[in-house]
Amino acid sequence: MTSVAGAATDLPAVTLGANATRVLRALGLGDALEQIAHIPDREQIRLGRSGYLLAELPLAKFYADRYGARLINIEQHELAGMLNAELAKPCDSPLHEIARHHQLVIMTASEPAETSGQFSFFHARMPRTKLAPQCNVTWLLERQVAWEFSTQSTTHFFFSTPIGCQLKAMDWHPTIQDAVAQATPIAWPVRDGIRQHWVEGNLVYSGHASYPTTAYFRESLSCGFEDAWVLSRMLENYEEDMHDGLSEYARYRQVRARKITRETESLTASLTQPVAAKRIMRNLGIALSTRFLPEIAMSRRDWFHSYDRIKGFR
Repeated sequence: MTSVAGAATDLPAVTLGANATRVLRALGLGDALEQIAHIPDREQIRLGRSGYLLAELPLAKFYADRYGARLINIEQHELAGMLNAELAKPCDSPLHEIARHHQLVIMTASEPAETSGQFSFFHARMPRTKLAPQCNVTWLLERQVAWEFSTQSTTHFFFSTPIGCQLKAMDWHPTIQDAVAQATPIAWPVRDGIRQHWVEGNLVYSGHASYPTTAYFRESLSCGFEDAWVLSRMLENYEEDMHDGLSEYARYRQVRARKITRETESLTASLTQPVAAKRIMRNLGIALSTRFLPEIAMSRRDWFHSYDRIKGFR
């Protein structure tokens, strides 16, 4: 008997990379997913004040051809609704009560928080029109960052800003000033570092409960789908000895978690760089790599998006 426990994320919408949509397709949910998902056709990085386009990379068909699965934006409640029939119902009882009545308890989330380290997070929801941009945009403004992306019904804006630094509409490009003005604090699932022990008795940890996933690497929020697939396969393969299966799951997934954590820390440091001269060099590097060496820029992401744990774990 298994139970799933943990705090649900407070995020109204998410972006799922190929590493996650590949798992959902393997579960037979591909058609249902595409009915409720929005597929952006490109990704942009812009300067937050001037709107200057630093970089643009293709998504949609190009992305699907490269990785064999799509990148999508989706409302969190629609994703949860689609998965309800497939997942064990999360349990809200105290952890000691859950563990006492179940053979296996899976912890899937850390407690959301409105701050992470030195930064606070905000969210704004804007109406999406037929003329809305078909791209995911990262806006860079000194140490503040904004992420803009649309689902089928809504355009979402997430903002991060250093604690104590006010989020002011006048500082941003006119096209997103209304969103800045309407932004309100939001909690992100926050965890400092990789959990040392992923298995404790009949408790097993995955996703946000095991390793850091932050706004600065938004697609990493969906890596729990990878965990879930590998965990289910290990439990099936080690049916006679569940704890051996759990140990193998932890050993196998910790390698991937360490790489995700390193990338998350590196990307966070880059996007929140406090030194102006280093921000200029960062922006030049982004612009040059994507305009003149786009294949190299794409290949730097292959380790994450092409990751396929369906193979070998069917």
